[in-house]
Amino acid sequence: MSLHVSPGSRHHRQGRRLGDHGAANLVLLCGSGTTGCHGWAHANPRAARELGLIVSAYADAVATPIYLEHLRQWAHLETNGDRTMITPEQATKSLIALGVIS
Repeated sequence: MSLHVSPGSRHHRQGRRLGDHGAANLVLLCGSGTTGCHGWAHANPRAARELGLIVSAYADAVATPIYLEHLRQWAHLETNGDRTMITPEQATKSLIALGVIS
């Protein structure tokens, strides 16, 4: 799965209906909402949550780490468009604290 390939489409980590179109909530995924990686994320919500591609409506997208496949690294996406790289151990701790994994 490739998370930063063009052409692609913008994927909202939290549903669009929440109105958050900020940098921490958007990622570029290959395909559309029904094809490629974007389609995979929607068809596999549990696995996508474990990778930070889907974020609960009750969670903070900034606090939820995302696995950046093209870099093979975990990160926190910031509201200003920056990203903070984190270790797999830090990502696991965050995902456990958020109740995404146990």
